[in-house]
Amino acid sequence: MSLHPAIRPLLLPCLLAVATLPHQDARALDIRDDWQLLTGSDPLETTAAGVFRDEAAWRFNASLPAPRPESAADPARPALVIGTVATSALVAAEHARAPFRLDPAGPESFHVRLAGSRLYAVGATPKGAMNAAFRLLDRNNKKVDGADFAGAPNFRWRVGGNEQNQSPPPDWTHDDQARYYARHYINVVWGEKKRPPLPLEARRKYGLGLMAEIRFPRGDAGTRAWMEDPASRDALFSIDPAKKRKNLWSDPKGLRLVSPFAPAGRRWYLEQYKNLYRENPDLKILYNMFADYNVLPEITDSFNTFSQKPYDRSIEDTILEVLKIAREAVGPDSGIVPRAWLWQSFWFQRKRELAFMERLQKEGFGFLYNESGDSDNWSFRLNNFDDVALKTRDGRPAHGGHYLSLVSAGGDCESVTPAIGLPLPRVAAHKLALLAGAGARDFVLWWSGCEGWTYQPNLEAVAELVWTDKDELARLASRDFDASAPLLARLAERDFGPDAAPGVLEYYKKFDAALVTTLPLYKKPAREAQGDPAENGLHIYNWYQRLGTYTKPHPFKGVFLEPVTAAAFADAKRFRQSVGWGANDYALANYKAVLLRLKVAQRDLARLAAAAPAGRPRERLQALFNWSQLAVLLWESQYHHMSGFALASALGGETAGPAALRRALAPLTRESIRNTEALLALLPAFAPNMNLTANHTAVVENRGSRDGDAQKLRAKLAAMKAELASGE
Repeated sequence: MSLHPAIRPLLLPCLLAVATLPHQDARALDIRDDWQLLTGSDPLETTAAGVFRDEAAWRFNASLPAPRPESAADPARPALVIGTVATSALVAAEHARAPFRLDPAGPESFHVRLAGSRLYAVGATPKGAMNAAFRLLDRNNKKVDGADFAGAPNFRWRVGGNEQNQSPPPDWTHDDQARYYARHYINVVWGEKKRPPLPLEARRKYGLGLMAEIRFPRGDAGTRAWMEDPASRDALFSIDPAKKRKNLWSDPKGLRLVSPFAPAGRRWYLEQYKNLYRENPDLKILYNMFADYNVLPEITDSFNTFSQKPYDRSIEDTILEVLKIAREAVGPDSGIVPRAWLWQSFWFQRKRELAFMERLQKEGFGFLYNESGDSDNWSFRLNNFDDVALKTRDGRPAHGGHYLSLVSAGGDCESVTPAIGLPLPRVAAHKLALLAGAGARDFVLWWSGCEGWTYQPNLEAVAELVWTDKDELARLASRDFDASAPLLARLAERDFGPDAAPGVLEYYKKFDAALVTTLPLYKKPAREAQGDPAENGLHIYNWYQRLGTYTKPHPFKGVFLEPVTAAAFADAKRFRQSVGWGANDYALANYKAVLLRLKVAQRDLARLAAAAPAGRPRERLQALFNWSQLAVLLWESQYHHMSGFALASALGGETAGPAALRRALAPLTRESIRNTEALLALLPAFAPNMNLTANHTAVVENRGSRDGDAQKLRAKLAAMKAELASGE
């Protein structure tokens, strides 16, 4: 056994001190004020001890002293020792006496064990020691008699993002967010399209890695200057305008695509990746999207910008060449395997896509794959995996060891933005259990789901699924809600206390039963296609049904801020695309049934929050109510627009005459007024930079405005009240 040189001089006195401690204590051991917090030499262990001290104050009612190095230990006092064999002489001595159960191949594995009056939180690495301290907190029990438990994570890389659908409140710091990631065992931070959401210093403090990409073609000044250099001409290609390929990030002088096969283009990609790695030494996952906002030249539609010579390489060859350049940039010793995000890369070309997945594996690369392939990630579908996402071969994952699953398990995506933390922990647990059962080692939460400033039951379930045993994983793979009840009951008791826990569990079940669907995406609103409209949750008919699409004026032309008035609905073209899918009796009946059941669940949650004693449980219950209530009110607003369009269409729109349309719409206008007033009453519960209608870029740049959204809603409200007044 080798020890860190700085620890060897401390080993003998520590061994002697340990020898004087009894390994059995006659009295019950509780974590209390007289305990010491002792750490090894790694900063992660000190950070973990600090978090333990903070949480012990409210979990165990214990005012622990500040963490100290183990060299300053008082042998007469009980202690929590956080460290590894390599960083802690105390851990090394105890390990020599009775080896800790640590997975040699699992850098985040841990073992917690009581020996005498010392409780050891030990990891295979300092990150594992941090996990040990946090899992001890998760037990939520200050009694540690007989404590002896170990674990290793079910997933290697657990990736999450924040600042995608909501900007943090002004008092929420980078340190707060980094702690939230680590406490929920998310070990990699993702900032898709934009900058990393956390600075390197915060990531290092909590042992977090980074998942990052290079955007191309770049639109920055340096890249534009490079594109104007005559030496770059052979590398520059353009898309045939007749092809109209979608790209959201066009260069001001026209879309320029960079070939990785031209010498100048190869150097450009190589330098981009080298800079990324140089600036982010904690990079763990290097990926690129090869469609949508990242565009490559392709043999079918690209030509050299200057010579007009057609591009002569397939998209497969081009992607592989870019990935090879990325691998060269990070070097063979980094352990980083570049991956391709296959979103829309092979639109409606499934055989070609599957063949390329095999080719990626043979070439030693990985890929990021949406749980539903090229379709949307819907957070309230119980199982949104397609036939490729969970594919196995001979009992092992068919996609190899570098398959990265993008899964809507931790919170929100565009299907429910801007709501945060919908109370669907059963869905999160079920999806991750299916992934674990398929042997997937890595997952990414789409888009966000890791916003730490509000209570999110989904993330509590995700955190448990990182560690839960195989038997429970098998139970959670069941579609039956009751299969998840033991897990959810444990979480509810831990986070809300034994008195409120049964009510919380019942609330989760009611909200889940009202909203969650197992039906396939985008089937027509009809009984023969989808069964009873009052059953199987909220059915999903159309891409425009997403709340993110409904609430964002740009770029999706949402109609959320449109008043429910005759003047608005007279222009049918403004509504047909956005809500035309819902202008029929079946879709309206489905929404009505779902909303009735959701409102019952929300009523019960409001009562739970009101009855809870002051403190953290009540704060969590209230936060849970506020965000879920926001989602319910937005679905109700969407239902009003659906109903208004259906009514106006049935009357013939403007041909019915404004007065007739106004009279027919009046009851619905009154309902929409009540809904808008409820939204306005709820908004003050959120931070001033809360986003309701801002697009993604505005959220990342923290330009959301609660008061600005309230002003827009008041204008909508005034228009509807004026409509009613004009008809009296």
